[in-house]
Amino acid sequence: MPNQEKIIEEIASYLHTYVKEGYVRFDSFSKKIHPNINRFEDLFSLRFLLHEDTKSFVQELPKLIRNFKTITRTKQLANRAEIRGAIDWPETIRTRLQTNYKDKLTFVTNETFRSFDTQENLVLKNLLVLLQNELYHNPYVTKFLDRAWFQDWKSLRQPVDKILRENIYLQRVPEAPLSVRSIKNTMKHRNPLYRRAAHLLDRYLRFKRGDFEQEEYEQLLRETFILPKEEDVLFELYWAIQIIKANTDESTLYLMDGSDNMIASWEKGDYSYTLYHDSTGPRDLSFQTYADELKSKDNKYIQQLHKSFEQTNQYAEIFFNRPRTKLYRQGRPDLILIVRHKETNEIEKIMIGEVKHTTDINYAIRGLEELLDYIHLVKYKGEYAYGQLPVKGLLCLGEIEGQEDIEQGGEKEIIQIVTPSNKKGLKFDHL
Repeated sequence: MPNQEKIIEEIASYLHTYVKEGYVRFDSFSKKIHPNINRFEDLFSLRFLLHEDTKSFVQELPKLIRNFKTITRTKQLANRAEIRGAIDWPETIRTRLQTNYKDKLTFVTNETFRSFDTQENLVLKNLLVLLQNELYHNPYVTKFLDRAWFQDWKSLRQPVDKILRENIYLQRVPEAPLSVRSIKNTMKHRNPLYRRAAHLLDRYLRFKRGDFEQEEYEQLLRETFILPKEEDVLFELYWAIQIIKANTDESTLYLMDGSDNMIASWEKGDYSYTLYHDSTGPRDLSFQTYADELKSKDNKYIQQLHKSFEQTNQYAEIFFNRPRTKLYRQGRPDLILIVRHKETNEIEKIMIGEVKHTTDINYAIRGLEELLDYIHLVKYKGEYAYGQLPVKGLLCLGEIEGQEDIEQGGEKEIIQIVTPSNKKGLKFDHL
């Protein structure tokens, strides 16, 4: 069985959409990142915040903000019976002669005041407002605040919000649009507060409008690579990606964030393919069995199952105060591949995968049992799918001894077994 690093090396190019439980590490394996990622903007928002440049800037912001600069400007004003600055006598005399030469109370003065709306301060304000919006008002970002790999921002976002609310100088800087030239000029500023802010703002805006080099894009994803926490999950994703690689070179990858657990989709001819991980699949598919289905007047075994379920319901309510349920069983396969006809949107074929990260035959047989349960109990539009449309099973294992010699019977069998050294059966055009 390949070790973890070998697995990562083989599938890293496809793993950059993974944002569930895990930890951030540098990806040294991806030679080329998968080019088609759905909802790239959401992924970039997370990766921008995870990048060390962004985090270190915010960590040092309370110290850097001390170098906030303003400029002094002089403005000439005419005042009556009031002197606010140095009197400009030639201009005062000229003004009096133009209006009323007998006027002795009008004075033209040169007044100095502090200006906050400098190019560099506009850059800084734009970046901080952008960070505040991402960290407090972007619902996609805020839902990750409890993830281990995003924990730093639970405390780091507070300085951003506090400085925007309490820094009296920054409050006087307007939120004005910036030109690309203004940002580029500020990137050369000697003050690190402004120089670093400009570099971050430039990166963010360029990526948002799609104006970046492939190399820079790949580097960002490598430096913020999230690796699954559990080795079993990594092994499941390994097989999901093997299915993608065996069936298409033109897939679209989806963010693995726990929402619908869709991993990838692609098209071939009249059919569309959608791959799910750790999911019950689309809404018209179901792995639920209800108590009413256990009612039988003829089968003693089914009758006993129903009695057992009813008593479990009864005692769970008495002892543990759990409300009664009609749901007897609910499955959640490791992998599901759905094949639909593009014209009718009807499911034409289903592949269900069960992954066991093991070399133990007994544990493999347990996986086989679970897989066959899924195959026979999956429902499509409320009816059992097996028998009304093709349902295949894929049992994904470690290197079981002698597995390479097992004759599987070809495509007529409803089960295919695959191991890292024996990947026959991963291509599903024949379903």
